[in-house]
Amino acid sequence: KKILNTKDKFKYSSVILRAKLDDNLDFLRFSIFFQTSETIEAYTPDLSHGGGRMVNYKDKKLLFIIPEYGHEELSQNSISIYGKSILIKINDPYDYEIFTSGHRNSQGLLYDKEKDIIINSEHGPMGGDELNILIKGQNYGWPLTYFGTNGRDVIAKDHSNLNFTKPIFIWNDNPGSSQIIKCKDNEYFLSSLSGIRGKQIYRFTIKDNKASITDSIYIGDRVRDLIYLKQKNLLIGVIENSKNIFKINLESVCK
Repeated sequence: KKILNTKDKFKYSSVILRAKLDDNLDFLRFSIFFQTSETIEAYTPDLSHGGGRMVNYKDKKLLFIIPEYGHEELSQNSISIYGKSILIKINDPYDYEIFTSGHRNSQGLLYDKEKDIIINSEHGPMGGDELNILIKGQNYGWPLTYFGTNGRDVIAKDHSNLNFTKPIFIWNDNPGSSQIIKCKDNEYFLSSLSGIRGKQIYRFTIKDNKASITDSIYIGDRVRDLIYLKQKNLLIGVIENSKNIFKINLESVCK
């Protein structure tokens, strides 16, 4: 939104909308479910850092992860919601709390109910895309420590010495890591967007707080979103440039 009485300055924020599907399953009327009074003001909005995800969490709460929109200093500002994940009560959306901090531009989020863990994917600068396990109260370091260059030296790769939580996986060449889904006990899939490691779907496992890439499926386009249809054993994906939806039968993978 433009700020009133100015010509070129903007303010913007992340908002959650809610709608009920009508009886014919063909119409959605949206209204605002969550909106914060804290906004970012800029003459040129940096929407390239405009990611974010939300998932259903336990205790009738939503977990909502919010980017820093290129204002990296906000990620370490303890009273700002930008560069954070927050917990929102579904029955009272304006009752929320900061869950984790130190995020840059998160694109993927999964709550694994069976293991009671939250897995997050995040875009780094030039190099340094991450997979993280989110733990309440933890700080993931951005912009004080990260893996990547962004035209400058990495400040510190040893997160633990600065009391930050280290990623469970880091890419040297960014794939544009996006959504994460689970197909069975320790098999996960990650979509990717661009770059020499992107435009494919990664399969990975997690052991001893580390992720390992076990396979990949090349799609040849930006894979933005994934869902897994367990009853049909199908992986459904959304690809951006060609504006298509695809399906992959996972019968041999996710039995």
